[in-house]
Amino acid sequence: MELNQIKKLLIKEFNNDFTLKNRKQEYVYQRSIYFRLCREFTTLPLCDIAASLDKNHATVIHSFKVFNNLELWGEHRLLEVYQRVRFKINQTHKKRYIKNSIKSKKDRYHSLLHRHINLKQKYADLKDSKEKIY
Repeated sequence: MELNQIKKLLIKEFNNDFTLKNRKQEYVYQRSIYFRLCREFTTLPLCDIAASLDKNHATVIHSFKVFNNLELWGEHRLLEVYQRVRFKINQTHKKRYIKNSIKSKKDRYHSLLHRHINLKQKYADLKDSKEKIY
């Protein structure tokens, strides 16, 4: 899924352009939903997600905190939009998303496994070199 597709879906759902530079509360909340969906359905780093709206990565991190508080603040309408768009994305890209998710978990597992093996080897080498000194 691409950022522009997510952006278009949300603009259609919200009936306004949340990408405009505006500090109004509704725009901030809508952008937080956008950033959350982008994080869930893309593998892009935060700086790339932020750049799609001319923001920086710190804004994205803050928006995750805002998103987590939407329910607490009683913004159920926005959370319903989030669920609706999330469902649409899942339905249209379900196979690809699941495939990428599984692939990324496998890649992460193999990466950690190799790192673990390398660290064990370094530890053994250090232990051997220490024994040679004494």
